[in-house]
Amino acid sequence: MAIPGFQDFMYPFLQILGDGKEHRLQDLYKELANHFQLTDDEIEETLPSGKQTVLVNRIGWTRTYLNKAGLIKVVR
Repeated sequence: MAIPGFQDFMYPFLQILGDGKEHRLQDLYKELANHFQLTDDEIEETLPSGKQTVLVNRIGWTRTYLNKAGLIKVVR
């Protein structure tokens, strides 16, 4: 399975945050990787620049767009 696009992460991201608790970004990476049943190779796949994993990048964009839409609040 290819790593989903950032849009595909939006609903599961919101579901996880739906408990109203504060969540660490590192924990969200793990929970979303588990949700999509990503393999270790997929989790470790890097962007062409080699500076960031594709997973971290996609979840970062998901977080950015949800924050800009006012659907989540980034506190730290």
